[in-house]
Amino acid sequence: MKTVKFTKNHFGISIKMCCASCAYKEQSRLITKRGCAKHGREVRPCYLCDCWKMDEKTKAAGKSRGRVKRKEYLDFFRQVRIDEEKCHHCAPLTTEEVRNLFERLFGNSIYIFF
Repeated sequence: MKTVKFTKNHFGISIKMCCASCAYKEQSRLITKRGCAKHGREVRPCYLCDCWKMDEKTKAAGKSRGRVKRKEYLDFFRQVRIDEEKCHHCAPLTTEEVRNLFERLFGNSIYIFF
């Protein structure tokens, strides 16, 4: 029987070490099975190999420290990215620039305060 291993990311969130949280996982929309880009084979649930590396989204978990972003900001952010895709000669804005633009235009923080 395998023992489940956990690690913490930079924000102190406990991350289960398995193929689901690995940077090398790949999953096609056409195929429901996950594969390993490193080994080129199908992975099993809760499997952990020696090549495990935390993926970028998992590394960022907890970055906003539990704060909830406004729906208006998320809609605005999505629309900015859609507009950037249409404009091929425009340089994309950084996330920080989009946040500053939203706060300047609407006078609100991107976060909801409870």
